[in-house]
Amino acid sequence: PGLKSKLPDLIIRAYNHAVKGAVRETGLAPEVFPPNCPWTFEQFMDEAFWPESSTTP
Repeated sequence: PGLKSKLPDLIIRAYNHAVKGAVRETGLAPEVFPPNCPWTFEQFMDEAFWPESSTTP
C-alpha cells in the first residue's frame, strides 16, 4: 500500500502540529487559527498555488 490512502490523516496531523507550534511561538490563542487545514493536498502540490493572506480588522 502506498501513502496516498494515508494522506488525509497525515495532513490533519501535520496541520494540528503546526498550529500548536504557532500558538507556542506567537502566544496567539488556538482559536485564531482555522480548526481544519484550509488547503487541499492538490493545492500543496501545485507549485503555482500561493494561499491568500487573511487579515483581521
